[in-house]
Amino acid sequence: MFPHQHISLPSELFTCKTLIQLSLVSELVCDTLLSSVWLPNLKDLHVSLDYPGNDITQKLFSSCPVLENLYISANMESEEDIVFNVCSPALKRLQFNLAAFFENGLVLTGNKIVVNAPVLEVLIVDDDYLACYSLKNLSSLVSAYIDVGDRFIETIGMKEHANQIFMLLEGITNVKFLTLQTATMAVIKVLDFADDNKLPLFPNLIHLKLFVPNGYSWRRLPDLLVGAPNLATLVLSKNHASEEEEEDDLVHEFCWVEPQRTPTCLLSKLEELEVILFQGDDDELKLLKYFLENGKVLKELLIYSCHLTFEEKWNFFEKVLQFRRASKTCRITYTDKN
Repeated sequence: MFPHQHISLPSELFTCKTLIQLSLVSELVCDTLLSSVWLPNLKDLHVSLDYPGNDITQKLFSSCPVLENLYISANMESEEDIVFNVCSPALKRLQFNLAAFFENGLVLTGNKIVVNAPVLEVLIVDDDYLACYSLKNLSSLVSAYIDVGDRFIETIGMKEHANQIFMLLEGITNVKFLTLQTATMAVIKVLDFADDNKLPLFPNLIHLKLFVPNGYSWRRLPDLLVGAPNLATLVLSKNHASEEEEEDDLVHEFCWVEPQRTPTCLLSKLEELEVILFQGDDDELKLLKYFLENGKVLKELLIYSCHLTFEEKWNFFEKVLQFRRASKTCRITYTDKN
């Protein structure tokens, strides 16, 4: 198959009773009308579509009763509001890779992702414009990787983006291992504009990894900590500004504000803190000081940095070593990040 080809697939393909694995990976533009879809033995489905229509997105993914692994890649540039309906009782791994290219003032807030998957264990969302997510019954979720875009905040509107990131987070509250990528954290910064701007609780979360872009603050970090009482490992990665960002005055304050009350996880659960690309700035030191002074069961602080001179590294490490530690067993390790 060649990319962007209009191909009429045989209708029999979508009612095959013996099919176990199906891959449509050529950026297919499918003009086949799916009047009937039933794939009773399909376990692995990999679909890559350009400009998908509701005929396929609402029928295909919920007509595979034993489907365990689903990968969906789609270019969402369409004037039609698209609904992905993924209701699967056996689905264990789900990955979305959604892209949009606005050329004619298109606003894609009508696109919706509906997922009902009671045994889903792994969820990966890579969505550069942030559709509307309705995630239901994800009671078995173990790991989630969320990279949803802030590219079109100004186009779509801050309130719409804020409401949609809240709905997405609210649907994954049972997760144990959570990664929020750079773009996601950039969207979370506008959560104040949401109708309900309180972050949901994550009672099962034990491992949290955050990538925070330079130009946005860590102001929501205390809320995440308060909402994760069983958090044992926290990884904080800071992205530093490019020359273009510095020239455009896009660099804002680090903006770490101590919570009024010490989060439960710091008092009894948090054992490992890893910080990446910290350079010893005052606000970074303020954050590290807070964790060391309040992490009563903290066992290890790992500091990874790069692009620092030997003197800068030593000054950074020396300042951290001077902070009081609430945990007598806490070890501090400093190393270069390759």
